Amino acid sequence: MSNAKISIIGNLVHDPALKRVNTSDVCNFTVAVNTTKREDGSYNANFYDCSYWNEKGRYYFSKLQKGTQVVVWGDLEVVNKKNLAGENVARLRVTVDDIRITNGIRGKEADKIEDTTEDVAEDTKKETDVTE
Repeated sequence: MSNAKISIIGNLVHDPALKRVNTSDVCNFTVAVNTTKREDGSYNANFYDCSYWNEKGRYYFSKLQKGTQVVVWGDLEVVNKKNLAGENVARLRVTVDDIRITNGIRGKEADKIEDTTEDVAEDTKKETDVTE
C-alpha cells in the first residue's frame, strides 16, 4: 500500500461497478478532477481510478452514479500499464479511506458536508439483519 495520502474533489465519469474479489466486495469508480482551463473555456482533467472496499463500498455503490460530485480521501498509487495500442501509460489509483457526496457544493461550503459514517454503519447492520 502507498504512503501518499490524497484528497480530491471531482465528478464520477461513469456509474460505479461492484465486484467480488475473493471474499471481499469492492466498488470501483473513476473520478475526473478539472485542472487547468484551456483557451477555449474547457478544462484539462486528471482521472483517478478509485476502489472502495467491503461494507462502505457496498453502501456507496447504491448512492453513486455518473456525474455525482464527490470528495475522496485515500492512498494514491501510480500504476504503469500498457494500453490497447501497446503504449506505456500511467494510471492514478486511489484506495479510498473515506468519501462524501457533495451534491455540487464547492469551496468553504464543502467543509460543512454532513458525516455519513453512522448512516453507513446503520444501513450495513440492516443489510446484515435481513440476510441472516
